[in-house]
Amino acid sequence: MSTNTSTPRENLFQITTDVVLTDFAGKTYTLTGKNEEVSVQNIIIYESLESPYLIGEMSIVDNGVNLIGTVPITGMEKITFGIKTPYFTDKEFKYEFRISAIRNRTAGGKMQSYIFDLISYEGLQNEALRIGKSYADYGHKIVDNIMKKNFNTKKSVNAESCKYKMKFIPRGQRPFELIYSMLPKCISGDFSPSNTNVSSSSIPKTNNKGEAGKTDVNVSETISGSAGYFFWESYDGFNFKSIDGLCGGTVKETYTYKIAKVNESSDSGRSILEYNYTDEVDVMKKMRYGTYSSMMVFFNPSTGQYEEYLFDIDKSYGSMKHLGKDEKIPDGPKQLSKYPTRIMTQFLDHETFYNGSDVASPDPKDNSKSGTPFPDYKKFYTSQAVSRKLLLGNQELRLTVHGNLNLRAGDKISILLPNFAVDSIRKTEKYDKQHSGNYLIKEITYEFYRQKGGQPNITVSNMKLVRDSFGSFTLDV
Repeated sequence: MSTNTSTPRENLFQITTDVVLTDFAGKTYTLTGKNEEVSVQNIIIYESLESPYLIGEMSIVDNGVNLIGTVPITGMEKITFGIKTPYFTDKEFKYEFRISAIRNRTAGGKMQSYIFDLISYEGLQNEALRIGKSYADYGHKIVDNIMKKNFNTKKSVNAESCKYKMKFIPRGQRPFELIYSMLPKCISGDFSPSNTNVSSSSIPKTNNKGEAGKTDVNVSETISGSAGYFFWESYDGFNFKSIDGLCGGTVKETYTYKIAKVNESSDSGRSILEYNYTDEVDVMKKMRYGTYSSMMVFFNPSTGQYEEYLFDIDKSYGSMKHLGKDEKIPDGPKQLSKYPTRIMTQFLDHETFYNGSDVASPDPKDNSKSGTPFPDYKKFYTSQAVSRKLLLGNQELRLTVHGNLNLRAGDKISILLPNFAVDSIRKTEKYDKQHSGNYLIKEITYEFYRQKGGQPNITVSNMKLVRDSFGSFTLDV
């Protein structure tokens, strides 16, 4: 773990609109400003690619008011506030949460302290909503429909288009449960999956000299492609985006770690304060989950058809969007991709939503009457989605920077990390070429701490960054 403690004096946060609690009768209670009897000590806001709603927490000091008892606070009360990080932008960010819990309450004399757990209103709605009707459409249209009609949300819904119509009979599922069941089945509208006929002799059969393994399975076809989406809420609204789409996005910010304070530039607000790698190159995990290669066994109970397919990451890697510069799969995973390390069995079903008397075709463009608008494309997303998501976490990095409300979960940022080689090498290669570069923000926590006695406020952004490949695009700086 590395640390860097330099902080720009201008990098303070401002609560631009008072923190206000509104009860069910519409009465408001101001928790900032001139009110020192009940005050907010810190605010934490959390976004994640794997969270369909924003969450947060707010630490309260209650000096003789007993706000919990006099309101009284029973849950679902509204909390609103506006906040700025003026070093990066003059924009005011306005948040609205609901209180989901009160915890860690302590008392001494007339003073109490406690924490409000906060959540987006849609997070609470989701627990009470159930979907009873079926949905039949493209994935992005289903998401848009659920958010605008079931939740009646006024927030933006940013949905990337995906291929192939799907049909769901939810059976009383919660809305977010239905959406999450869709994610591995969705294929980006910009991607064309394929399967290729190959002879069994093309499947590697080696004498295992110095290699990881061998196979003698008789596979008639191989499949390739990329699948998998994320659904999450950020400050900008609800997002439904493909993994490849996120990896192919533009870089939003560049952050640099400075070894010595004398090397600080004037743009020290974009300095890395602390970083450490939490996960790197977990080969055993990826082999167990079939990240590099997997055997797919499909059985269609309507026709009795049995098929075996091999998914090989080496045949899909070049067509995926990557965060590092390595456009070819590294030698280790390439060798491991020759051998299926996971076997998955799936039932194919083109018949459930087809009313004809003949055998339904999986091709929705089939000109015959047997073309079904809801084909079962498990062979084009099951292995691909598992592999793509696990590959994205090839490196996981924890990063702390100055608080920046411009950043979002799902943003792509570039980081420059120092080369820890000897001085003679660092003179010509200042940055680590292998580990610097583009990363995706998987999680971000904005932390705001109010100080007493004229001390400056403190704000930081803690992030979990991930990427799927090594090498940097940005070492020309």
